[in-house]
Amino acid sequence: MRTARGIQLVLLFALAPMACGDDGGANVCTPGKAEVCPCPGGEFGSQMCKDDGSGFDACMCPGDTTGPTTGASTGPGSTTMASSATASTGPGTTTGPASTGPGTTTGPGTTTGAGTTGGGTVKFLQNDGFMDGAMVAVQQGFVQGECWASVYVPDPGDYPFQVTGVQAIIGGSTDMATFTLRLYEVDASNQPTTLIDEVDIGVTGADDAFNEADFDVVMIQKPVITSGNFAIAMCLAAHSGVPAIARDTDGTIQADRNWIFAQGFGWAKSMDLGLQGDWIMRARIETM
Repeated sequence: MRTARGIQLVLLFALAPMACGDDGGANVCTPGKAEVCPCPGGEFGSQMCKDDGSGFDACMCPGDTTGPTTGASTGPGSTTMASSATASTGPGTTTGPASTGPGTTTGPGTTTGAGTTGGGTVKFLQNDGFMDGAMVAVQQGFVQGECWASVYVPDPGDYPFQVTGVQAIIGGSTDMATFTLRLYEVDASNQPTTLIDEVDIGVTGADDAFNEADFDVVMIQKPVITSGNFAIAMCLAAHSGVPAIARDTDGTIQADRNWIFAQGFGWAKSMDLGLQGDWIMRARIETM
């Protein structure tokens, strides 16, 4: 059993390939794009290509408070879904205790930690009942191209708002992996339907800390939502197994808010595939 290492949020970053210049001494990288770079302790950060394309700025590591905060990529990424077997229908490895950051709540469907930024009120929406120090179960059965999704049901007073970020416990391994982050509209049954936007991001797995992606940093669209629910999904872009999403272990599940995209099945409720527990993935919204 691992012990909690304290409250930690690890900033996720968009992945963008480095572009080489021509023989005439031109750019060595594409201005405004980011590249993965190593950080102390075996973690990864991102470094921005300078405006003139002559090289990269200093590496921005998790926890840094200086340097660029936007422009991590020039647009949405994409992932080709590989054909493969369905995700596991059994329980994942149980780990913990884990520790939380902003948005900790006392029960499913409630929010705390509200603040203000840019004139709006910031809230975290969640379905899970995870609390600081509780056990988590990491779902190990995903294969490349498969996804999990959480559907969020805002309070009536939240509209209109923008989705500005997501935080999740993605563990089972401390490896760095690429995931496709997606924002969806949902239908009347809360199944993800219309894709709003997507981008590839790098995630370093951790059983005892939240990873967090700021939508401004990874440059994913933030449409104004005036009614209805929405979904956030993450897909395994280049690996199978772990690191992957964790579930809470409080013995409950909100059936129409936890989904899996499994090869050969499409979107299915995770409960229908034999799973218990809500995905520990929370949406950050800003009211307008």
